[in-house]
Amino acid sequence: MTNTTKRKILILAIGGLLAVFLMVSFHPDIVVAFQISPTPAPVSPSQSVEEIEIQYLEQMLALEDLDETFRQSLKEKLDIARSIVSERVQASANWSVRAEGILPPDSSYEEKPFPEGIFEGGEGLISSSEAFINNLWQGAVEDGFIQVFAGVSVENPRQGVLYLVNTSPDRMNTVITSFYPAEEDGGLEIVEMVEGVLVLKSENMLFCFDILKNQFVCAVS
Repeated sequence: MTNTTKRKILILAIGGLLAVFLMVSFHPDIVVAFQISPTPAPVSPSQSVEEIEIQYLEQMLALEDLDETFRQSLKEKLDIARSIVSERVQASANWSVRAEGILPPDSSYEEKPFPEGIFEGGEGLISSSEAFINNLWQGAVEDGFIQVFAGVSVENPRQGVLYLVNTSPDRMNTVITSFYPAEEDGGLEIVEMVEGVLVLKSENMLFCFDILKNQFVCAVS
């Protein structure tokens, strides 16, 4: 193929594309044949593909100069799109009815009470490999909850020990700190709580522990 022939073919191709462009631009009937609406309606972001298709098909069917075969084809597509949307709506309604029977009833969260006072045992919070717990005191404070476990060290039976457990108001975070009296007089046991100060006894002594200052404040033999 010579360069002259190639140039003629290229000119014919460009001319053909230009002719199609002009025909589509100025003849509405050709626009319809290409299934392009001359004035498309705005599309909502929440619309499904089928709903957008229905919108455009209805707009195109409103045009007067349509070939009857082409009009029938558009109607068939419109019926299919409407059927899909209708089935989707029905399925959503059926799921809502089924969900009401499957899902548990909505109920407000009720926070478990946090009893205050002195209780026997350690409730499993303190490992038996660390200490033997005699009893504990617990109560609510301004910034959460406090538990104090009193007992004796496993490694040294003469060494009393306290475990202070601070829990956040939402009960999601817990910090455990251990405290040891200077005097080794056997295991500790909580006797009473007096205005934020725990009174404890050992074999021959009494101790005072301030739960807010986190320290022993007295020791009486």
